[in-house]
Amino acid sequence: MILGLIVVFLCAMFTAGVTSPARADDDISTVLKKISDLERAIQVSRQNAARYQQAQSQYQRAVSAANARIASLSNQQQNAQSEAEDVADDIAIAEEQMSLLTLQLNDTIAYVDSLDAAIDEGTKMLAQREAIYGDHLRQVYRQYRVTPIEMLLSSANLADFAQRVQLLMVIARQDQQLATDIKHLKADNEDKRVTAQLKQAEVEGLKTAMTQQRDALSAKRAYLDKLIAETAAARNATQSAKNQFADAASNAAQAAQGEQARVAELQRQRAAAEQLYAQLAAQVAGRFGLNKPFPGGKLVQWPVSGTITSYFGNRCFIYLRRNYCDFHTGLDIAAAMYTPVRAAAPGVVQYVGYESYGAMIVIIGHYSNFQTEYVHLDNRARPPIVQAGQTVAAGQVIAYIGMTGLTTGPHLHFMTILNKTPVNPLPYLP
Repeated sequence: MILGLIVVFLCAMFTAGVTSPARADDDISTVLKKISDLERAIQVSRQNAARYQQAQSQYQRAVSAANARIASLSNQQQNAQSEAEDVADDIAIAEEQMSLLTLQLNDTIAYVDSLDAAIDEGTKMLAQREAIYGDHLRQVYRQYRVTPIEMLLSSANLADFAQRVQLLMVIARQDQQLATDIKHLKADNEDKRVTAQLKQAEVEGLKTAMTQQRDALSAKRAYLDKLIAETAAARNATQSAKNQFADAASNAAQAAQGEQARVAELQRQRAAAEQLYAQLAAQVAGRFGLNKPFPGGKLVQWPVSGTITSYFGNRCFIYLRRNYCDFHTGLDIAAAMYTPVRAAAPGVVQYVGYESYGAMIVIIGHYSNFQTEYVHLDNRARPPIVQAGQTVAAGQVIAYIGMTGLTTGPHLHFMTILNKTPVNPLPYLP
């Protein structure tokens, strides 16, 4: 109904005069259609501008998110790089410790080899001692088979007997010492062998532990290197996406500016068309006597017979399962599809066309400041049968009931407009 009100406002300019004469070939219906088309184009451009601005905002938010992501990835990469450098230092330290342990192990192996040589020498000495000890045992065995009486009788004299007894005692002491030496030598060799084995096992254990530590550090370094590479790749990808978002935001901003410029141009064209319409309407008003104000009174008849389903004024209703409340600018009169709609009073058709929301309408001027408007007319099987500039009589069929625009069923939305403002039609209906 916005367009209808615009038309009414322009009709109110009939008595204001014109600034320049209209061309003879300028048809009022064509001008009104142009105004309607321009209004639709303005709405489309505004919607496009709004969509471009929304897209720009979305892309800008994506750029901000990408910047935050890049900062996070850069920080993550820097931390991983720092940790990788620390791990590299730990690996170098581990390598040095491994070198030292290798030297220690080599020294231990050399020491073990020397112990083995000493053990071999001790084994030989032990074998010699054991051989000597065996000879002594055999000699003692032979000596102890001779009784002291036999030894005395076999001695040349007492001195020889004493000497032989003394020799036996010395041999016994030597044998005892030899047995002790053999025992100590065996124990010493065994201690050396155990010590060498323990030392070698200790060094080998340390080397194994250091090898495991070095391997673990190497694995950690490999993981960090991979993490650094992946983080760098993710950052580069995010940077690329950010650049695309920034370009898209710039393009959307340019497109929005273009649509806003288009809106300004369309508004300029619409203003020119409205000015032209005012000139043409003034000419029509002069020809048909519509330059006089409404003196009051009632219309000749109702435009259609039917039940009033919605009155003039504030109302609430359900449309598409949603509740709406608005100010109703006319009367809704229910009627069957294609029921004839008649002029409520004599006048001149000022507009035949569409409202901005798609309803087919007819506006009839009766006086310079009083019009009637007929809305939701059919536009397919039975479109309006009058045109702008045509004079009509009261009761003349002008159109048929339809369901164009926003409507829940076939009906006529009937309006009376006085001094550019919709007023309640009931007081003007007979």
